[in-house]
Amino acid sequence: MADHLLKQALQYHQQGQLHLAKATYQTVLTQNPNDANALHLLGILEQQQGNDQKAIHYLERATLIQPSNPTFFLNLGNAYRTQQQWKKAEESWATALVLSPKNSDLLCNLAIAKLAQEQEQQAVKLWKQALHNNPNHTESLINLGMQYRQREDLQQAQKHWEKAQKTAPNHPKLPAFISELQMEMGIQQLQRNNYKKAKKHFESSIAQDKSQPKPWALLAEARLHSKQLKKAFDACKQAISLSPETATYHHTMGNILRTSGQNDQALEAYQRALRLGSTHPATKRAIASLQNQQQEADTSVTELLFDQYAHRFDKHLVQELGYDTPNQLKTTLASLFPEAFYTDMLDLGCGTGLSTEPFLTKTQTRTGVDISQKMLAIAKRKDLYQDTHHAELLAFLHNHNQSYDLIICLDTLMYLGDLTEIFTHVARLLKPTGTFGFSVEENLGPHYKLQSTDRYAHSKGYIAQQITTNNLQLAHEQPINIRRDGNKWIKGNLF
Repeated sequence: MADHLLKQALQYHQQGQLHLAKATYQTVLTQNPNDANALHLLGILEQQQGNDQKAIHYLERATLIQPSNPTFFLNLGNAYRTQQQWKKAEESWATALVLSPKNSDLLCNLAIAKLAQEQEQQAVKLWKQALHNNPNHTESLINLGMQYRQREDLQQAQKHWEKAQKTAPNHPKLPAFISELQMEMGIQQLQRNNYKKAKKHFESSIAQDKSQPKPWALLAEARLHSKQLKKAFDACKQAISLSPETATYHHTMGNILRTSGQNDQALEAYQRALRLGSTHPATKRAIASLQNQQQEADTSVTELLFDQYAHRFDKHLVQELGYDTPNQLKTTLASLFPEAFYTDMLDLGCGTGLSTEPFLTKTQTRTGVDISQKMLAIAKRKDLYQDTHHAELLAFLHNHNQSYDLIICLDTLMYLGDLTEIFTHVARLLKPTGTFGFSVEENLGPHYKLQSTDRYAHSKGYIAQQITTNNLQLAHEQPINIRRDGNKWIKGNLF
């Protein structure tokens, strides 16, 4: 009779008729209070209904009656997990594991308990053990992938999540996980100017989840940098269709249209971005440029940009983008003035000190100025400068009166448009026989212009005018490759 009732209760339970199932389980227990299976199943039902304390009560009784049943301990641990009683959950699962040592579900759960108690290394070890027992254990693959992502080992995270997706193609969380991961990997490649790899990652992100606008917008940027303007337009159009009120997507569309030579449409896109609340100065500068007005850079944005960039600046600029302007300037000055020794040196836009490093043996006292506090912190750790100033260049120059034998300003003037005041102050601070070394991006037109990269390019004629106006003498000028941008070099001039 009791067996028949238990089967009937289980049938109700499986059919979702929880009220009838509970009543029938309770009838069984009225007849036999120590029916471990009835206690176990009633405990599971109570947990399903959110009655965690009752669930724990019934499941504990079941384990006391049948202490050799690993499933009872597994579900008791699950009930403790719901209550975030991680130590008790761990104890229950550990007991179950002794009874069933090859059970990957138990190993995975035990790993979760370890992680919840900040025992990450033990958790990772248990997930790996679960995968050793069952290489296709989905939850262990997912959780281990999360740990790799947290450690910023994106390749391993990708490997584990993609394998999990093969074993559980309908898992509801995996497409979002993989989509976001691929997007993050694409952003890394975009920052390294590796547009081909960036595009592949963004395309993979979109393949997982076509409904998210951000990967489409990022794909548009990567295609724009690759000069695939029609494809960039299509991707950006899709991003806008998914999120029409996002100002940055309209700004990107403006960049695409502007690069395509469709200036009227570009202006409309930038103005739409502004109406939607864009606070990025690049939007205002682009509008001003297209309307033949002047709009200088917002120094607060430049500061934020370089603060975010500081931790990877040296490696990225030198190793990945091929930046070598400081060494080129050193070689040029050594050729022009082989016996020169500079008592006082000023580095405008010094950043992490890359520009100063080649001149350590040729200078005595060095002063660095930069808008980025985090860049300056790295420069200070290198012990390159006797004095540093966290300041915008013109603000510093306005209030500074010391004279220098050598002033350098490398890869900095491209963040400024009008250089009139810069040259005026440099000329004032140079000693009579002093030297000013600087670089600009190449502009084949007149004067200077704001490029689609939001950096300024200055013509040789404009620079010559500044030199003449301030009674300086041009000692040398040469074309240089400033840095790589994808598969091409950004052209510039070293003076």
